[in-house]
Amino acid sequence: MLEEVFLPVNIPGLQKHAIDWHLPGSFPDVRRAKLLMFGVTDNHTGITDNPVCQALRDLVWDVAGKNPIAHLGIFIDNDMGVGLRKLIGFLQKQYPEARLLIYGLQGSETGLSSTFDALKQLTFFLPSIKTQNFPLLSKVISNLKFDKIIFAGVQHYLVQSDYRKLASYPKVDIWYLRDIDNDQIEVVVRHAAVVWADYRVLARSVTGSQVLPHPAGMDIKQWAAIFYYAGLSPVNRVMMMANTKLEEFFPVDSETVAIGIWHYFEGIKNKIKDYPLLPIQNLEKTEVYVHDYRTYLYHNPQTGRWWIEVPDTGDETRLLPVSTRVALDVSEGRNTDLLLKFW
Repeated sequence: MLEEVFLPVNIPGLQKHAIDWHLPGSFPDVRRAKLLMFGVTDNHTGITDNPVCQALRDLVWDVAGKNPIAHLGIFIDNDMGVGLRKLIGFLQKQYPEARLLIYGLQGSETGLSSTFDALKQLTFFLPSIKTQNFPLLSKVISNLKFDKIIFAGVQHYLVQSDYRKLASYPKVDIWYLRDIDNDQIEVVVRHAAVVWADYRVLARSVTGSQVLPHPAGMDIKQWAAIFYYAGLSPVNRVMMMANTKLEEFFPVDSETVAIGIWHYFEGIKNKIKDYPLLPIQNLEKTEVYVHDYRTYLYHNPQTGRWWIEVPDTGDETRLLPVSTRVALDVSEGRNTDLLLKFW
């Protein structure tokens, strides 16, 4: 039973809240939930009054009875992510229509090893990655299930030389901090089955933490955009937050995490069915030229999203999500560095 897997949340003021909480003596009705979320800790004493739950309690939630949210409680990770990986697989299988949001994860290893069963794309927002993770990264990248792995918000001056080698993999895109705005955030999460947001991607001034690697980083608007556009994605299934250790949060950190969760749910509420769940024939098609090669832009006027057809070794048409700005540049004959690797 799920209620035996999670510790209940034990803070006042949750009994009549918009979120359906796992409380002492009661468990949420997960069968009708559109969003299942839970915290993770490696603290074996359990964190049942964590400040993230308090911050979530204090926000105004517009659930309107149609998209209920269930907070499953706190999961104790005592086996380096093995149990967590099984739990994620179980929840995805049992509740295929629900999104999963997990916070309190530690390190990139858990996220990488927990997402082997993801669909087409993984998107990681993180400032850098440790060299010792490269064997696992190579295994993920070589897994044929993945069409693309994106690393976004990377701080060029923090990464080791090996990290830059990732860009040589055809399946890998790296977006540095200087290149990421809200439009590009939407593009890199649009087709991501799993989005992994490392708390260290934020600028130090946004948080209460003094252990972030560098003062530079994303601001709170970009943080909210990551979650909103992930929720808005037609294919996203799992949202993970890393390096958000529950028992070490400052109040501002808890509020920042809660803001992310709130925006994720807002995106879910506003989601409209779109490509690739819609047939490509439903999109408007326009002939364009990139570096003297003929290709096609595709546009969904209902959602305002754009794609460009890129070369593929297979028989199927491959569409790359692009921003409105890139689509405009291409349609007006201006080449863009974003597309150089495909021609």
